[in-house]
Amino acid sequence: MPLKDYDKPAEKALIAFCRAGLGLQISNVRPTKGNDENTIRAGLIRELLLGTEDCKLPAQGLHIWGAWIDEHLSLTGEAVPVPLGLLNCTLKKDVILQDCTLSGLYLTGTRLPAMLAQRLRCSSSLHLRDGFEASGPVDLGGAKIAGDLDCNGGKFLAKDVALRFDTITVGASMLLRNDFEAKGKVDRSGANITGQLDCARSKFTTKPVALHCDTITVGANVCLSDGFAAQGEVNLAGAKIGGQLACRDGKFWAEPEALTCYATTVGVDAVLSGGFEARGKVKLTRAEIAGNLDMSGAKLAKGLIASGMRLRDGFFWRGVQGDGITVELIDAQVGTLHDPSGSWDPVKKLCLSSFRYDRIDSDMDVQERLDWLAKHGDTVSRLTPAPYVQLANVLRQQGFAREAAQVLILREDKQRAVEWDAAITGMDGTLRREWAGYAHVFLHFLSWVFKWIFGYGHQPTRVLPWIAIIFAVTFCFAEQTHRRGQFAPTSAVVLKSPEWLRSFPNTPLPADSPLWRAQLDAWVKTEPGRDYESFSAWLYALDLFIPLDALGQ
Repeated sequence: MPLKDYDKPAEKALIAFCRAGLGLQISNVRPTKGNDENTIRAGLIRELLLGTEDCKLPAQGLHIWGAWIDEHLSLTGEAVPVPLGLLNCTLKKDVILQDCTLSGLYLTGTRLPAMLAQRLRCSSSLHLRDGFEASGPVDLGGAKIAGDLDCNGGKFLAKDVALRFDTITVGASMLLRNDFEAKGKVDRSGANITGQLDCARSKFTTKPVALHCDTITVGANVCLSDGFAAQGEVNLAGAKIGGQLACRDGKFWAEPEALTCYATTVGVDAVLSGGFEARGKVKLTRAEIAGNLDMSGAKLAKGLIASGMRLRDGFFWRGVQGDGITVELIDAQVGTLHDPSGSWDPVKKLCLSSFRYDRIDSDMDVQERLDWLAKHGDTVSRLTPAPYVQLANVLRQQGFAREAAQVLILREDKQRAVEWDAAITGMDGTLRREWAGYAHVFLHFLSWVFKWIFGYGHQPTRVLPWIAIIFAVTFCFAEQTHRRGQFAPTSAVVLKSPEWLRSFPNTPLPADSPLWRAQLDAWVKTEPGRDYESFSAWLYALDLFIPLDALGQ
């Protein structure tokens, strides 16, 4: 359609301003209805963008403020050399930009029914911000945006899928913050964002999934913080985040899963603290976090599922709020465990099977730490000794040998109790089972002795009082025996000496006097007898207890 046929007053003004190299400002306010003074047909915008012989757009592009734009604006497959700015405008029909190439697109404050821009190529930024409103879907699937994708303060009101960003490439940051609102699902699966993904102070109100970001790649931070609120699940499964996952003061209301980070990679810290709240489960299964996981002050209604998680630095579990929540750390591995006294009180079900940590930074005493392990024992169906061994090893490495021994002794008690119960309940009348049961009764008694004497080998110093008792009994016995004259030399040198043999009595002895007593009395009067070592009861007891060498007793 020739330019001369666009004869509405606003259209004539737009043509005149374009010829002068200027943008057209009809109003600073977005129109609610069209009239001759503000209505521009979309065909004219298309003609001007694609260029005509009698109207060449300036390098800064086409910019219109406050217009009512009638008809479809379609640039499918077109290569537009200049930016397009429709600011505070109202478009009556859909915008179609499939396979289009633009140097920039700015729709700040504009209202439109829907925008179909799959595979759009934009060499600068794309703005859908500051009051932008779409009543239908906005589809940017497969688009490539060289600058920012800025949706700050935008309203996306479609009920099913409000925003589709799947496989989009953004050369800078994706900004969905500052009162951004999406009533339908936001799909960013497979998106590649060089900068940050910032959703601070935004609202996602659809269910069951509000924000779908699986396999997304973000070069910097992902911010779901500072008043972020999602009624549906936030899914970051398989995401690769080069910076921080910041969820401080974020509200995740979905159930049963609120935040899913299955196999997510985080390049720095994951911050789920400072007012973070989740009504459903927080799932960090197989997540890899290069920094810290901070859950200080988080409010959890269901709990944390972090099986297989790999955390290089600290796990901060401090001041977590909840009532009867579940924490699963099966096969998880962390650097330092920061969990002060009382921090696990909100947890009812705790699973620590194969949970590994390198250090503990906590003011818990050993009894509270054992109570922590008891929560695990109450959760699992059968005894798993590994959490006890892990705790004992870390305590020993940090210099708490006595506390480590207490942990291992408790583990031995529990293992033997399980073996005892299995043997007794397994007695079914068969010979083999009956013998096994009675053998465990005997072994149970031996275990009890082994525990109280040696602490199952974990507290060998327990034997020292027993050594003292045995030594004292032996000393008293030897001393009393010697005083009653019940000891005689046993040395072969003495027994074969002439003096000993000559001491044999030649006259009959009284009935109450043993032969050896008379011989000993006679021998001690001889010169060798007087020179023989004097008897020492404590050396005799020591000689019996430590038979390493003869001590002359």
